[in-house]
Amino acid sequence: GNVNVVLRPRQPGSSFKPLVYARAFMNGFAPGNVVYDIPTKVGRDRPQNYDGLWQGQISLRKGLAHSRNIPAIKAYFLAEQQDKIIDLAEKMGITTLNKAHSYGYPLALGAGEVSLGEMVTAYAVFANGGKLPVLTSILKVENANGDILEEWKEKELPEVLDPEIAFLINDILSNPADSVGPRLFINGQINAAKTGTSTKETKIKGGGSKKEVRPSDAWTIGYTSSIVTGVWVGNTDGTGLGYSANGYDAASPIFNAVMTRALKGKAAEPFKEPSGIKHVKISKASGLLPGKSTPAAMITTEIFPSFSVPTEVEKSFYEV
Repeated sequence: GNVNVVLRPRQPGSSFKPLVYARAFMNGFAPGNVVYDIPTKVGRDRPQNYDGLWQGQISLRKGLAHSRNIPAIKAYFLAEQQDKIIDLAEKMGITTLNKAHSYGYPLALGAGEVSLGEMVTAYAVFANGGKLPVLTSILKVENANGDILEEWKEKELPEVLDPEIAFLINDILSNPADSVGPRLFINGQINAAKTGTSTKETKIKGGGSKKEVRPSDAWTIGYTSSIVTGVWVGNTDGTGLGYSANGYDAASPIFNAVMTRALKGKAAEPFKEPSGIKHVKISKASGLLPGKSTPAAMITTEIFPSFSVPTEVEKSFYEV
Protein backbone atom coordinates (compact mmCIF):
# COMPACT_ATOMS: atom_id res chain seq x y z
CA GLY A 1 0.00 0.00 0.00
CA ASN A 2 0.94 3.66 -0.33
CA VAL A 3 0.27 4.46 3.32
CA ASN A 4 1.87 2.88 6.38
CA VAL A 5 -0.82 3.50 8.97
CA VAL A 6 1.53 2.51 11.81
CA LEU A 7 3.44 5.72 11.10
CA ARG A 8 0.69 8.01 9.80
CA PRO A 9 -1.01 10.37 12.29
CA ARG A 10 -4.73 9.78 12.74
CA GLN A 11 -7.26 10.92 15.32
CA PRO A 12 -7.29 8.37 18.18
CA GLY A 13 -10.72 9.19 19.59
CA SER A 14 -11.31 7.92 23.11
CA SER A 15 -8.17 5.78 23.10
CA PHE A 16 -6.35 9.02 24.05
CA LYS A 17 -8.39 9.46 27.26
CA PRO A 18 -6.11 7.36 29.54
CA LEU A 19 -3.31 9.91 29.01
CA VAL A 20 -5.64 12.74 30.04
CA TYR A 21 -6.77 10.91 33.18
CA ALA A 22 -3.15 10.02 34.01
CA ARG A 23 -2.25 13.72 33.90
CA ALA A 24 -5.24 14.56 36.13
CA PHE A 25 -4.11 11.88 38.61
CA MET A 26 -0.67 13.53 38.67
CA ASN A 27 -2.46 16.63 40.02
CA GLY A 28 -3.73 14.76 43.06
CA PHE A 29 -7.02 13.41 41.76
CA ALA A 30 -7.84 9.71 41.92
CA PRO A 31 -10.29 7.13 40.48
CA GLY A 32 -12.74 7.66 43.35
CA ASN A 33 -13.14 11.40 42.83
CA VAL A 34 -16.62 12.45 41.71
CA VAL A 35 -17.58 14.51 38.64
CA TYR A 36 -20.95 15.02 36.94
CA ASP A 37 -21.92 13.51 33.59
CA ILE A 38 -24.64 16.07 32.81
CA PRO A 39 -25.39 18.53 29.97
CA THR A 40 -22.40 20.85 30.00
CA LYS A 41 -21.60 24.00 28.04
CA VAL A 42 -17.95 24.74 27.22
CA GLY A 43 -17.73 28.17 25.62
CA ARG A 44 -20.29 28.00 22.82
CA ASP A 45 -20.08 24.21 22.56
CA ARG A 46 -22.44 21.69 24.08
CA PRO A 47 -20.47 18.42 23.82
CA GLN A 48 -22.33 15.11 23.90
CA ASN A 49 -21.65 11.55 24.98
CA TYR A 50 -21.48 8.90 22.25
CA ASP A 51 -24.90 7.54 23.28
CA GLY A 52 -26.53 10.95 23.76
CA LEU A 53 -27.34 10.05 27.38
CA TRP A 54 -26.19 11.25 30.82
CA GLN A 55 -25.19 9.20 33.85
CA GLY A 56 -25.25 12.02 36.39
CA GLN A 57 -22.88 11.73 39.34
CA ILE A 58 -20.00 9.46 38.33
CA SER A 59 -16.53 8.60 39.58
CA LEU A 60 -13.47 9.27 37.44
CA ARG A 61 -12.99 5.48 37.40
CA LYS A 62 -16.36 4.87 35.77
CA GLY A 63 -15.98 7.92 33.54
CA LEU A 64 -12.86 6.40 31.95
CA ALA A 65 -14.00 2.76 32.05
CA HIS A 66 -17.30 3.63 30.33
CA SER A 67 -15.59 6.13 28.00
CA ARG A 68 -17.92 9.01 28.85
CA ASN A 69 -17.05 12.24 27.02
CA ILE A 70 -18.26 14.76 29.60
CA PRO A 71 -16.15 13.29 32.46
CA ALA A 72 -13.16 13.19 30.07
CA ILE A 73 -13.64 16.90 29.31
CA LYS A 74 -13.72 17.63 33.02
CA ALA A 75 -10.58 15.50 33.47
CA TYR A 76 -8.99 17.71 30.78
CA PHE A 77 -9.43 20.75 33.03
CA LEU A 78 -8.33 18.81 36.13
CA ALA A 79 -5.19 17.95 34.13
CA GLU A 80 -4.52 21.69 33.54
CA GLN A 81 -5.43 21.61 29.85
CA GLN A 82 -3.57 20.94 26.64
CA ASP A 83 0.05 21.97 27.27
CA LYS A 84 0.38 19.85 30.42
CA ILE A 85 -1.27 16.91 28.66
CA ILE A 86 1.00 17.27 25.61
CA ASP A 87 4.05 17.41 27.90
CA LEU A 88 3.07 14.03 29.38
CA ALA A 89 2.22 12.57 25.95
CA GLU A 90 5.67 13.55 24.67
CA LYS A 91 7.35 11.87 27.65
CA MET A 92 5.35 8.74 26.84
CA GLY A 93 6.57 8.67 23.23
CA ILE A 94 4.02 10.71 21.26
CA THR A 95 5.71 13.32 19.06
CA THR A 96 2.97 14.45 16.65
CA LEU A 97 1.00 16.81 18.93
CA ASN A 98 1.83 20.50 18.63
CA LYS A 99 1.31 23.07 21.38
CA ALA A 100 1.00 25.80 18.75
CA HIS A 101 -2.27 24.20 17.67
CA SER A 102 -5.25 25.20 19.79
CA TYR A 103 -6.89 21.80 20.40
CA GLY A 104 -8.75 22.90 23.51
CA TYR A 105 -10.92 20.40 25.35
CA PRO A 106 -11.45 18.21 22.19
CA LEU A 107 -7.87 17.01 22.79
CA ALA A 108 -9.33 14.91 25.63
CA LEU A 109 -11.68 13.26 23.12
CA GLY A 110 -8.88 12.38 20.71
CA ALA A 111 -8.93 15.35 18.33
CA GLY A 112 -5.13 15.55 18.11
CA GLU A 113 -3.58 13.34 15.45
CA VAL A 114 -1.18 10.62 16.64
CA SER A 115 0.29 7.50 15.06
CA LEU A 116 -0.61 3.92 15.94
CA GLY A 117 3.06 3.12 16.62
CA GLU A 118 3.38 5.96 19.11
CA MET A 119 0.07 5.18 20.79
CA VAL A 120 1.21 1.59 21.32
CA THR A 121 4.44 2.97 22.82
CA ALA A 122 2.45 5.22 25.19
CA TYR A 123 0.27 2.31 26.31
CA ALA A 124 3.44 0.28 26.83
CA VAL A 125 4.44 2.88 29.43
CA PHE A 126 1.33 1.91 31.40
CA ALA A 127 2.12 -1.79 30.89
CA ASN A 128 5.72 -1.26 32.04
CA GLY A 129 4.68 0.50 35.23
CA GLY A 130 5.75 3.94 33.98
CA LYS A 131 8.87 3.02 32.00
CA LEU A 132 9.28 4.03 28.34
CA PRO A 133 10.26 1.27 25.88
CA VAL A 134 11.89 1.80 22.49
CA LEU A 135 9.94 0.63 19.45
CA THR A 136 12.31 -1.88 17.83
CA SER A 137 11.72 -3.82 14.63
CA ILE A 138 15.00 -5.72 14.12
CA LEU A 139 16.01 -8.02 16.96
CA LYS A 140 19.01 -9.73 15.40
CA VAL A 141 21.09 -9.81 12.20
CA GLU A 142 23.42 -12.72 11.46
CA ASN A 143 25.33 -13.79 8.35
CA ALA A 144 25.36 -17.11 6.51
CA ASN A 145 27.96 -18.48 8.92
CA GLY A 146 25.80 -17.74 11.94
CA ASP A 147 27.91 -14.82 13.10
CA ILE A 148 25.79 -12.22 14.93
CA LEU A 149 26.33 -8.81 13.33
CA GLU A 150 23.75 -6.85 15.33
CA GLU A 151 21.52 -7.86 18.22
CA TRP A 152 18.96 -6.00 20.29
CA LYS A 153 19.39 -6.46 24.01
CA GLU A 154 17.08 -5.37 26.76
CA LYS A 155 18.34 -2.48 28.86
CA GLU A 156 17.08 -0.41 31.74
CA LEU A 157 14.22 1.78 30.56
CA PRO A 158 13.74 5.40 31.67
CA GLU A 159 10.83 6.07 34.04
CA VAL A 160 8.60 8.76 32.53
CA LEU A 161 5.43 8.23 34.60
CA ASP A 162 5.01 7.62 38.31
CA PRO A 163 4.44 3.84 38.76
CA GLU A 164 1.51 4.58 41.06
CA ILE A 165 -0.21 6.64 38.33
CA ALA A 166 0.42 3.87 35.79
CA PHE A 167 -1.17 1.36 38.17
CA LEU A 168 -4.30 3.51 38.57
CA ILE A 169 -4.83 3.40 34.79
CA ASN A 170 -4.04 -0.34 34.63
CA ASP A 171 -6.51 -1.06 37.42
CA ILE A 172 -9.31 0.92 35.76
CA LEU A 173 -8.83 -0.53 32.27
CA SER A 174 -8.41 -4.18 33.40
CA ASN A 175 -11.80 -4.63 35.09
CA PRO A 176 -14.12 -6.69 32.83
CA ALA A 177 -17.10 -5.92 35.08
CA ASP A 178 -16.71 -2.18 34.48
CA SER A 179 -15.99 -1.65 30.78
CA VAL A 180 -17.62 -1.09 27.40
CA GLY A 181 -17.71 -4.82 26.58
CA PRO A 182 -16.31 -8.35 26.98
CA ARG A 183 -14.36 -8.45 23.70
CA LEU A 184 -11.71 -6.22 25.30
CA PHE A 185 -10.65 -9.07 27.59
CA ILE A 186 -8.85 -12.32 26.88
CA ASN A 187 -10.14 -15.50 28.52
CA GLY A 188 -7.86 -16.75 31.28
CA GLN A 189 -5.67 -13.64 31.17
CA ILE A 190 -5.39 -10.31 32.97
CA ASN A 191 -5.29 -7.46 30.50
CA ALA A 192 -6.28 -3.82 30.14
CA ALA A 193 -7.80 -2.30 27.00
CA LYS A 194 -9.39 0.86 25.62
CA THR A 195 -11.30 1.62 22.44
CA GLY A 196 -11.48 4.81 20.41
CA THR A 197 -13.60 6.18 17.57
CA SER A 198 -13.07 9.42 15.67
CA THR A 199 -15.54 11.07 13.31
CA LYS A 200 -14.99 13.25 10.27
CA GLU A 201 -17.12 15.61 8.23
CA THR A 202 -16.91 14.68 4.53
CA LYS A 203 -18.71 15.64 1.35
CA ILE A 204 -21.53 13.38 0.23
CA LYS A 205 -20.75 11.81 -3.14
CA GLY A 206 -23.04 13.31 -5.72
CA GLY A 207 -24.48 15.65 -3.10
CA GLY A 208 -22.82 18.87 -4.24
CA SER A 209 -21.71 20.86 -1.21
CA LYS A 210 -23.64 18.71 1.26
CA LYS A 211 -21.61 17.09 4.01
CA GLU A 212 -22.11 14.27 6.49
CA VAL A 213 -20.39 13.19 9.70
CA ARG A 214 -19.26 9.59 9.76
CA PRO A 215 -16.81 7.48 11.80
CA SER A 216 -13.36 7.61 10.21
CA ASP A 217 -10.97 5.85 12.63
CA ALA A 218 -11.70 2.87 14.87
CA TRP A 219 -9.14 1.82 17.47
CA THR A 220 -8.57 -0.76 20.17
CA ILE A 221 -5.34 -0.79 22.16
CA GLY A 222 -4.75 -3.22 24.99
CA TYR A 223 -2.02 -4.90 26.96
CA THR A 224 -0.81 -7.31 29.59
CA SER A 225 2.30 -6.45 31.60
CA SER A 226 4.44 -7.89 28.76
CA ILE A 227 2.52 -7.60 25.47
CA VAL A 228 0.81 -4.56 23.91
CA THR A 229 -1.39 -4.78 20.81
CA GLY A 230 -2.81 -1.82 18.91
CA VAL A 231 -5.45 -2.12 16.18
CA TRP A 232 -6.59 0.61 13.80
CA VAL A 233 -9.44 0.18 11.29
CA GLY A 234 -10.28 2.76 8.64
CA ASN A 235 -9.67 3.92 5.08
CA THR A 236 -6.25 5.34 4.28
CA ASP A 237 -7.76 7.89 1.89
CA GLY A 238 -9.66 9.41 4.81
CA THR A 239 -13.14 8.44 3.65
CA GLY A 240 -15.59 7.49 6.36
CA LEU A 241 -16.62 4.08 7.62
CA GLY A 242 -20.18 2.83 8.01
CA TYR A 243 -22.44 4.98 10.19
CA SER A 244 -22.48 2.42 13.01
CA ALA A 245 -18.74 1.68 12.97
CA ASN A 246 -16.80 2.18 16.19
CA GLY A 247 -13.66 1.00 17.94
CA TYR A 248 -15.45 -1.73 19.87
CA ASP A 249 -17.31 -3.33 16.96
CA ALA A 250 -14.67 -2.81 14.24
CA ALA A 251 -11.30 -3.09 16.00
CA SER A 252 -11.76 -5.11 19.20
CA PRO A 253 -12.52 -8.44 17.41
CA ILE A 254 -9.11 -8.17 15.72
CA PHE A 255 -7.46 -7.19 19.00
CA ASN A 256 -9.07 -10.15 20.78
CA ALA A 257 -7.99 -12.64 18.12
CA VAL A 258 -4.40 -11.40 17.99
CA MET A 259 -3.97 -11.27 21.77
CA THR A 260 -5.61 -14.68 22.26
CA ARG A 261 -3.03 -16.16 19.88
CA ALA A 262 -0.11 -14.19 21.36
CA LEU A 263 -0.97 -15.23 24.93
CA LYS A 264 -1.77 -18.89 24.18
CA GLY A 265 -0.14 -21.12 26.78
CA LYS A 266 1.05 -18.18 28.89
CA ALA A 267 0.11 -17.78 32.54
CA ALA A 268 -1.95 -14.75 33.54
CA GLU A 269 0.21 -11.81 34.63
CA PRO A 270 -1.26 -9.48 37.27
CA PHE A 271 -0.24 -5.84 36.99
CA LYS A 272 2.33 -5.16 39.70
CA GLU A 273 0.89 -2.98 42.45
CA PRO A 274 3.41 -0.42 43.76
CA SER A 275 3.91 -0.49 47.52
CA GLY A 276 2.68 3.10 47.87
CA ILE A 277 -0.86 2.36 46.62
CA LYS A 278 -3.44 2.70 49.38
CA HIS A 279 -6.83 0.95 49.58
CA VAL A 280 -9.23 3.31 51.34
CA LYS A 281 -12.95 3.17 52.17
CA ILE A 282 -14.67 6.24 50.70
CA SER A 283 -18.16 7.54 50.09
CA LYS A 284 -19.56 7.10 46.59
CA ALA A 285 -21.39 10.40 47.04
CA SER A 286 -18.32 12.56 47.39
CA GLY A 287 -15.11 10.57 47.02
CA LEU A 288 -14.24 11.64 50.58
CA LEU A 289 -13.95 9.58 53.75
CA PRO A 290 -17.37 8.37 54.99
CA GLY A 291 -19.06 10.36 57.72
CA LYS A 292 -20.85 8.87 60.72
CA SER A 293 -24.19 9.01 58.86
CA THR A 294 -22.98 7.73 55.48
CA PRO A 295 -25.14 4.68 54.60
CA ALA A 296 -23.22 1.40 54.29
CA ALA A 297 -24.51 0.98 50.72
CA MET A 298 -22.78 4.25 49.79
CA ILE A 299 -19.34 3.12 51.01
CA THR A 300 -16.83 1.49 48.67
CA THR A 301 -13.12 0.71 48.72
CA GLU A 302 -11.01 2.61 46.18
CA ILE A 303 -7.30 2.86 45.41
CA PHE A 304 -5.24 6.02 45.84
CA PRO A 305 -1.62 6.94 45.13
CA SER A 306 0.43 7.60 48.25
CA PHE A 307 0.45 11.37 47.63
CA SER A 308 -3.32 11.93 47.37
CA VAL A 309 -4.96 9.79 50.05
CA PRO A 310 -8.18 11.54 51.20
CA THR A 311 -8.20 13.02 54.68
CA GLU A 312 -11.43 15.04 54.60
CA VAL A 313 -14.62 13.48 56.01
CA GLU A 314 -17.78 14.14 54.00
CA LYS A 315 -20.82 15.97 55.35
CA SER A 316 -23.29 14.78 52.72
CA PHE A 317 -25.63 12.74 54.95
CA TYR A 318 -27.60 13.64 58.05
CA GLU A 319 -30.05 11.68 60.18
CA VAL A 320 -33.38 13.48 60.65
